[in-house]
Amino acid sequence: MVPILRIVGAPGSGKTLLIVSLAEALRSRGQRVATVSPRRGGATVVVLSNSGRVTLGGDQPLARLQTVIPSIDPSVTIILAEDYNTPMDAAFPAIALGAAREDVLANVPSEDIEATFARLGPGETNGLVDLVETRILGLPPRELAPPEPEAIEAAPKRRGLLGRLFGR
Repeated sequence: MVPILRIVGAPGSGKTLLIVSLAEALRSRGQRVATVSPRRGGATVVVLSNSGRVTLGGDQPLARLQTVIPSIDPSVTIILAEDYNTPMDAAFPAIALGAAREDVLANVPSEDIEATFARLGPGETNGLVDLVETRILGLPPRELAPPEPEAIEAAPKRRGLLGRLFGR
């Protein structure tokens, strides 16, 4: 089964910005990403890993999309789902924007996503893509090259998303 990660939050919280950033970062690491988003009127829009679009009629539950999308695009390695936040969807892991929740993989303040996106553009996720790769895709943690000793002394304490997630 292709893993699904839900991105949830209030309207205007930055869900689409986060999905664009995560999709870009995952693609740059070799993942084949599909996105899904329900629309008013009961349609579901799917953007496939090759950037093709499919509109499915009716409200599509995530469990069904988990089998339908790979039948359309067998290369998909992860599905990012925007705004699936019903009790039935709770079986799939989520990242929440805005108000903190205990039932999610990570909580992200909306202002962090907006500021990072505005400053650095899509593809910068403040470490969230590492979390997705290890916890959702089951990949081993990426090894980072050790910083030069001078850079450690000069670097300010990280106060962004990783700092809040990992206490740095």
